Amino acid sequence: MDRGNDLSFTIEDKLVVLFEHQSSKNENMTLRDLIYCARVYELIISNGMLYSEKRVNIPTPEFYVLYNGKKEF
Repeated sequence: MDRGNDLSFTIEDKLVVLFEHQSSKNENMTLRDLIYCARVYELIISNGMLYSEKRVNIPTPEFYVLYNGKKEF
């Protein structure tokens, strides 16, 4: 992949935490976080679970953006 989030992990199988660092203002951060989160879910959910009749419980995502740019944001 040519893009990736800075850091993601699960805590006690309950939470997917994604950290993203940026030094420039980006109005598409929400969309980027959604894509990163979907990629993490793809890694932790097997195809067998995805196509099962039984509901798949997924960890709740939590997003943090660390910004150190010069423009106010």
